[in-house]
Amino acid sequence: MFCYKCGNGLKDDDVYCPKCGTKAHTDMQSGKEDKKDEDGALYKIVGAIIVVGVVLLILYAIFIALPWILIIGGVVLTVLVVGALANSKKEGS
Repeated sequence: MFCYKCGNGLKDDDVYCPKCGTKAHTDMQSGKEDKKDEDGALYKIVGAIIVVGVVLLILYAIFIALPWILIIGGVVLTVLVVGALANSKKEGS
């Protein structure tokens, strides 16, 4: 356990911090340890949000963007082929 003010290590039966004299409270003695747990939880939440975002981006690319890219590519290819056929008929005549 640690003093919440100076961070000095405390014994279980200490009423006051031997270094700074602050009264030791049981809910504040493990303040640094609790902060580490809160930071770990924050990293887990942020990591989960990032994973969900990446998965949604991949699903968007597969099911929404890719079909439109294929449709536009097919239209462009069709226009090029029809134009090439029209040019070849003009040259052949």
